[in-house]
Amino acid sequence: MKQGDSPAVWRVLLDLNIFVAYFLGLSKGRKGTAAQFLVESVRDGTCTLGPLQLVVSWGMLNRLELVLLRFGYDPLAIQGFTEAVAELSRLGPFKEFPTVTLGGIGVVALKDEEDAHVLTTAMAGRAKILVTANFRDFDDDMVQIVPGRIGEIKYPEHSLLVVNPHIAARWFREGNIDLR
Repeated sequence: MKQGDSPAVWRVLLDLNIFVAYFLGLSKGRKGTAAQFLVESVRDGTCTLGPLQLVVSWGMLNRLELVLLRFGYDPLAIQGFTEAVAELSRLGPFKEFPTVTLGGIGVVALKDEEDAHVLTTAMAGRAKILVTANFRDFDDDMVQIVPGRIGEIKYPEHSLLVVNPHIAARWFREGNIDLR
């Protein structure tokens, strides 16, 4: 990114697969994963890029609960985890509650309804970065910058970087958005 392109606060949407990887990693005693670093950065509300604000919707949190239930985890632990994720958005610089994303914003044309909801939430929440392990799910709307790793979705008044978790973790650690 060019100097001066950096927002005062980085609005970041972590796709559900990042939170699932974080939860599974914790339950299996893993340490130092990209998902853990990303969630911990959002929890702290900052990284070397600057302040971070989590963008998330209630629909995403409900879906997260269902996915973790399918893995067989304790419903109370799952409820506590999803409430903690909701709290992360309230603790960020803008102290925002998770959003309710109703309908579409008229510009998301993805085949998968869940991915369309994630993208709609990112756009409605003015996220600058969407971190996902399912990069290919967003191919329809994306210009690939680094194939399979970094892409950009542009709308008339907003653009969104779609990034795999390892690249995003590197950006958060190093404080540099490197599009190579």
